[in-house]
Amino acid sequence: SLFASVSLNAVSLKESVEKVLATNPEIVAEKNNQEAFRKYIDEREANYYPRIDIDGRLEKSNSDKKYDKPNVNENGSEQEDGYNFGIALNQMLYDGDLTPSQVREAKHNNLANKYRTEQNIDNVVLETITAYTGLVQYSEMLDLTKNMITTNEENLQIAKEKESISGEILETYQVDSKLNFVKEKYLEEKDLKTSRVSTFKRYVGIEPAGNECRPKMDLSKIPNNLQQIIEMAVLKNYEIQEQIERIKAQREKIAQADAKFLPNLSLELKALTDSDLSLNEEGSENQAFGRINLAWNLYNGGGDYAVSKQEELFLAEQKERLDAITNKVVESIKVTYQRFLKNKQRIDVLKSYVVANENIVEVYKSEFESGTRTFVDILDAQTVLYEAKKSLLNREYEL
Repeated sequence: SLFASVSLNAVSLKESVEKVLATNPEIVAEKNNQEAFRKYIDEREANYYPRIDIDGRLEKSNSDKKYDKPNVNENGSEQEDGYNFGIALNQMLYDGDLTPSQVREAKHNNLANKYRTEQNIDNVVLETITAYTGLVQYSEMLDLTKNMITTNEENLQIAKEKESISGEILETYQVDSKLNFVKEKYLEEKDLKTSRVSTFKRYVGIEPAGNECRPKMDLSKIPNNLQQIIEMAVLKNYEIQEQIERIKAQREKIAQADAKFLPNLSLELKALTDSDLSLNEEGSENQAFGRINLAWNLYNGGGDYAVSKQEELFLAEQKERLDAITNKVVESIKVTYQRFLKNKQRIDVLKSYVVANENIVEVYKSEFESGTRTFVDILDAQTVLYEAKKSLLNREYEL
């Protein structure tokens, strides 16, 4: 919301960011990661529902019996065949708040992961903005330098004309020197723009069209009160929000450790049928039953107590990490906001500096025509003006 396109015909910053959000592999990967993490909640919530199991066996067996004391009725061979089939339903009734705590932990972990991935996505968007503005910045810089080359080429022509009249060659050398200096700057800036083009393509996925435009800033989006900005950061910063959710998830781990001190109750319903197995080839048996099972561990050598204390120490660690992250974010906000204010002030000063140097160039030209200024004075003034415009342009893009 901070930027808007100046020209509707140019490829806007907004369009570039929209394309990145839709197609950039890093962002697509983070979105898939978010979807995957939501499945952890479904996995934990499944423990609320009954579990249905089917078991059975089909059997055919042969037994040869031979006793030490011969007995006609017992010695010999026995054969059995039959099957056994059962279906059981198990429903958790109470597990010491273990399952609800695991569900809550999964939800907190999902939010923590969401904030982590959203920050990664924001970083990609920020890099896209930097690539886009850098691309436009060096396009403007090249135009500025190209104009300076044209100016010095015109100056060189004037110097050569003067040389042919007066025989003075120094001014020709001086103009030629400045011309070659600016040409070298032009080549350097072209190289830097090529680097920005490569970065733009890496994030956006396409070559820039060449008609990208300078974004227009809406500075009203930025509060003019540092305390208000710090409060917004503490409430909305992704790192802080992620750490808060990790603290909440750690509290749930303590609750899960404490759940081991409480009983577990479950309902079991089962129906089974047996043919010729349990009754030894003498018929079938059908059985159905329902029962409530209780399991309660009273002592296991203090292992559960140790785990509970361990999780409490991990919670203290996460709280300290939150304080450290918050301090880092607040400090970063203070530095960035002060830099923002200083940039605005420096831009105002540089604009005045540019205007002053434009006036100096015009006065020097007038005085040169009247014979009170030398041609070198104009060259120096034009160079200072060129450097002033470059400084202003760089500072505007820094803002």
